[in-house]
Amino acid sequence: MQRSTITDIAARTIVAGAMFGHGLQKLVTWRDWPGPHRSGEILREEGLGGGTATAVVAGVVQVGAAALMVAAPRSWLGPTAAAGTMIVASGVKARNGYWSQHDGAEYPLMLAALGTALAVAAEVTPLAAWRAISGGTAS
Repeated sequence: MQRSTITDIAARTIVAGAMFGHGLQKLVTWRDWPGPHRSGEILREEGLGGGTATAVVAGVVQVGAAALMVAAPRSWLGPTAAAGTMIVASGVKARNGYWSQHDGAEYPLMLAALGTALAVAAEVTPLAAWRAISGGTAS
């Protein structure tokens, strides 16, 4: 196995694990996980509308992104979904500054950057899929 393949698998696994946990805590009330109702209240307090519905959608997208990163490791879909949800979270957290110890945007920005990098590095992209379907032409 090539070094770049091992690196890609490791990066996808780490980001997928973080996204899975990040999403699951919004969907399940367990120990110190807030679950959908409390997550909805937290999101509302932070300025996002929708409450519980927003928390459930965010959780499903984050868990789905994690599943796609593991199940379809050559695809751009999972990393793009992860980056998208974390870009939204970064925007919400930005009012608190950058650093995580002040509830800032540091953590969601790092996950968004990693998701973006994994999406860009993916072997199966929309353009590659189009080329395969159309017989090698880009237009």
